[in-house]
Amino acid sequence: MPISREEVQLLKQRLDEIRLESSTKFGVEMSYAEYDPRPSDLFEYFVLYNAALSNDPSEIIVGRPFTRGDARSAGWIPFGLTKPHKTAIKMGRTLVPNVVCSRKSVTAAFWFDKSLAPRLRPDIVVRKGRFEVKTNYSKGCALLLRDDSPFAGYSLEPPADLGPDSFVEETPRTLKIGQTVYFGARSEFRHPPLIIECKSYGARLGNPQVYADYAARVVLVSPEKLYEPKKENILTVRVSSEFDNSGLRADLRPHLEWVARDIDP
Repeated sequence: MPISREEVQLLKQRLDEIRLESSTKFGVEMSYAEYDPRPSDLFEYFVLYNAALSNDPSEIIVGRPFTRGDARSAGWIPFGLTKPHKTAIKMGRTLVPNVVCSRKSVTAAFWFDKSLAPRLRPDIVVRKGRFEVKTNYSKGCALLLRDDSPFAGYSLEPPADLGPDSFVEETPRTLKIGQTVYFGARSEFRHPPLIIECKSYGARLGNPQVYADYAARVVLVSPEKLYEPKKENILTVRVSSEFDNSGLRADLRPHLEWVARDIDP
């Protein structure tokens, strides 16, 4: 059944509670990627922010720009035309983590609706580490750093500083009209420790079995009863009919604590 009007209003109420908590406790303004989110979007934000708050962080940063989606999810990287460096820089902005949470010496970053691989775009990806994006406009390069080391980036030249354990994608030659744009990343980029996939009432879940081939752990979050996962690294979290913030955080906390520990994914 599709989500009802009452459920939408309840979700908005819970998100307002999170907005107030974020503002008063952390001095942070909660953001959406859309001006007017759909009901399914509201549920995804409800899960995203509760996941970020589940491990009782001492600091939260909401990334700017707060975006969702990127060209790699369509299966190809665009070429650069009249100002190719701007294309690479714009693509690089999608690498900015949507939310970053710190607790003691551990930092976790959350990417919302961003690609792992071409045509593969989970709802939420969680990685451990301090991430930041640095741009070089003159070279047309945007580089994502993890703990001050190159992790992923877009550029107009093939990346050369990501190390031997890395991969490179580029503008398809069949589509090339302008200058080639490259995406390079360490192999860890497409094998994160945790993926959180959201399914609100009536929303299409997709195929979580595919995500299980990439992430060490996949957590499916829904107010509906889900089928029994076919892979051991797929787990489920059932959301209460009241969309209780504290209840969801309690259920997600073990998974975020698992990411925070020194586990080789």
